[in-house]
Amino acid sequence: MGSAGRFLVSARREQRLEALGETRCRYLTTDAFNGLLTPIVILLFGRLVRRGFNDMAWSLKRFAERAGDG
Repeated sequence: MGSAGRFLVSARREQRLEALGETRCRYLTTDAFNGLLTPIVILLFGRLVRRGFNDMAWSLKRFAERAGDG
């Protein structure tokens, strides 16, 4: 997206894994939206975006737990 588009709306997602031991970890994610249209985007699509991010995180958890069993 060009600089004009970022001025209107942009998003940044950070994802991290932190080791909690030999067989455990913690998944952390943050999402930041910026730009003039951010309030409108959040109003119109915030629930869908949140659900998509949460669904992805739960799927990642299930995948990691299955992989750890094998």
